[in-house]
Amino acid sequence: MNNPTTSYDDLLFSVRRSIRYHDYRQQFYTSLGNWTAFLSLILGSGVIAVIAFKLGSNTDFLWIQIFLAFLISLFNGIALVFRVSTKAREHWELRNAFIDLEKELLGADRNEDIAPFTQKRLLLERTEPKPLRVLDLMCHNELCYATYSDNQLKGKIYKIKWHQKMLANFLPYKELKPKLAN
Repeated sequence: MNNPTTSYDDLLFSVRRSIRYHDYRQQFYTSLGNWTAFLSLILGSGVIAVIAFKLGSNTDFLWIQIFLAFLISLFNGIALVFRVSTKAREHWELRNAFIDLEKELLGADRNEDIAPFTQKRLLLERTEPKPLRVLDLMCHNELCYATYSDNQLKGKIYKIKWHQKMLANFLPYKELKPKLAN
């Protein structure tokens, strides 16, 4: 794609950025759910091992059992409170809806009125959870690198600090004022 200066190109860029964003969010929640389930399984096995060991000896391992049971509850609580499986599914569905919109856009004539496509995008955005600003800017930058040649990137890439990248899936950074890189 060339430099997106037309409203068609801007809309297509926005839809593609949304696809990337929801793909990252879905992967994050799926991974979080998998890790909490894995850790709960390992810790549950630890509780069983401690109980089995305790039954075979006179040593009291009650504090280990309580601690492992606490960790199991903690990880299951994280998965429940943050609704990781539900959020993963929501982002998967949003990703697929944006992909459908991209397919419609690509099948349309570049010169036709894009208002119906913009309305569809706005309807999708209305159902989206509040976006994480840094992750959205990371998706923007990633899409710019995939879309433009090196000499077209100037003025399009945002500066993102390393600690912001590390916490992009966790913190909203409401006070973030994005700055373009030179």
